[in-house]
Amino acid sequence: MFPEFNGVVDSLINLALTDGADRVSPGVYKNQLGRAHGLMAADILVSSPWGQSARLDPKDPRTGTTYSNQLDRIRSERCAFYGIT
Repeated sequence: MFPEFNGVVDSLINLALTDGADRVSPGVYKNQLGRAHGLMAADILVSSPWGQSARLDPKDPRTGTTYSNQLDRIRSERCAFYGIT
């Protein structure tokens, strides 16, 4: 899904996927669950000190990443569909 992670060892990707699965709700994401799961795993991978280039503000570790930004957009669209703001 994300070719930028081709050089990352499989064990780290598997850990991020496992952790990410626990952080996305099928009830919220429905038909976007697979995409949300991938974005969450990508966000977990780049939230380490080595993922600074993916942060919206590389100098501030509290800012989101390009992946969390996309995930937030999907979540907002899904919640708006159900009338949740």
